[in-house]
Amino acid sequence: MYSSETEKKLGKLLMILAEGERAIEISRQVLSDLKEFDSFQIFKNIDIEDNNKIDCYSIMNYLRIKGIYCSEEEASLIVLFYDQDYDNALSYPEFINIIQSDKVLKKSLNKSPKDKIPFEVDYSLNKLLEKEVELSRNIIYALKDIKCRYDFNIHNLFHKLKYYNSITDESLKNYLENNEISYLESDIKSIKKRLDLNKDGIIDLCEFHAILGFPECVYCCPCINCDSCGKCLCESCYSNIPCYSHGIIQNKNNIINNEEIKDYNYNSLGNTLNNNVYLSQSPEISTNLDYKNKFKTPLNNIKENEVNYISKGLSLRTSPRRKYNSMEKYLNNREEENIKQFNDFFKLLMEAENDIEKVKIELSQREDFNCGDAFIIFEKDNNGFITKDDLKNGLYLLDIKTDDFIINLLFKRFDLMKKDELNYPDFFDMIIPFEKIYRNNVEERIQKSDSCEKSLNLLSEETKEIIKNVLNIIIRYEIEINERRKDLSILLNKLKDIFNLFDKNGIGYFGFNEFINYMKENNLLDDKELNPDLLFIRLDKNRNGKIIFEELIDEFEALY
Repeated sequence: MYSSETEKKLGKLLMILAEGERAIEISRQVLSDLKEFDSFQIFKNIDIEDNNKIDCYSIMNYLRIKGIYCSEEEASLIVLFYDQDYDNALSYPEFINIIQSDKVLKKSLNKSPKDKIPFEVDYSLNKLLEKEVELSRNIIYALKDIKCRYDFNIHNLFHKLKYYNSITDESLKNYLENNEISYLESDIKSIKKRLDLNKDGIIDLCEFHAILGFPECVYCCPCINCDSCGKCLCESCYSNIPCYSHGIIQNKNNIINNEEIKDYNYNSLGNTLNNNVYLSQSPEISTNLDYKNKFKTPLNNIKENEVNYISKGLSLRTSPRRKYNSMEKYLNNREEENIKQFNDFFKLLMEAENDIEKVKIELSQREDFNCGDAFIIFEKDNNGFITKDDLKNGLYLLDIKTDDFIINLLFKRFDLMKKDELNYPDFFDMIIPFEKIYRNNVEERIQKSDSCEKSLNLLSEETKEIIKNVLNIIIRYEIEINERRKDLSILLNKLKDIFNLFDKNGIGYFGFNEFINYMKENNLLDDKELNPDLLFIRLDKNRNGKIIFEELIDEFEALY
């Protein structure tokens, strides 16, 4: 038995589903009513990688671009609610259920995927997705609350809610009334719409388990081990209909005990089902199958020696959700992939800084080169700093074609104080090498000369050409790095975990020693020609020898 408090918390969760779905349906109607609404155009704009599938990372990336925060857990729950074929991604027919109201049916205009979404449609879409994220967040909080209960048990709650072997309108009403929770008739439909994951009109234990067990239980078959009775094939869950836990059909007159299951030869299971042994033994089963409409694939289509996994009767094959043996293995593989992508980006940054350092060294060795003279090319108003317009005009004088996007990229890289201006130290770092011996030579040359007050005729055409080459290489790398940032946008929500791999002491920052240790552990120092110091300097925006999380975030955020 379980307490009334646990029952009320489940009732609260059901009403969160109802209220959230009601608000989202209103947003769907507003969006679908718009004249320029085109569901396929929206789908292709969110499907940035053009996979004809939208997974949780596609949703996170799209929302981040729109300035809407969504965690991986929240995005995964959104996908779960509409993922009818259990492949962890939404096809176009599945995605339509998110954005298009049942009351307003429109055909796609088949616009080009490259077409920009009209402003009104974009605005309404963002509001709709915000409500989806908010609902997912509320559900996750409610799930954490109910799972903290000492008597929490998914199977017990399902048996309390169900009528016969599924959750119906009447059973939902009875449960809410017994717990003194007021509801509307539309609330019942909304709850069923959210709980019925495969949209077959039946809410069974598997669907109920997927929601209440989220995220740990999304990928498992809850019928394999019943929490209620402890048996492998749960008689209390499936007393009058087939059990799908191991692809073995049973009924109340034909229960297979646990010992028989352990010794069962699963290699012969395909032949057993092919011969319709269980179907022929009990006409009652066939009747129940027709009544429940569970099987979508005929049993005689099973191939010999095939792995048989019947989950919700959708298919007799290995479930797509069982790609990994366990959620833990799945998460470990995902974490390893995230770290690999992070390390590859780190290596690109290190290669870029080392290549740029080489051309800076070449420039610093020019006898007629003086940083003050170069600064005058850009700083026209004698105000001691370079604005974005100044930088654009200076690059034009050096015959470097540019636009506002490139200017913004350069400011992102070198405007360390984020004041939309480059002061002399910023400019110095831009074109002067960090190698101490060359840096000292340039500084000594500045001290011996008052060239900052002279014209830029002191710079030879050849030296100007090298300055142009330095800036061109910087621009080329910054464009490449920004494109890579776009590809890695899904890592933004994982950066805190990666940052903790550096900051193992949890003090909120990591220094050079921790940085080098990480580089060694991940084999990023194998190339002896690459100097890791330059990468650390790039990450250390305020030059205090410590890298905080915000500095790492700044390096990974792309400009669009």
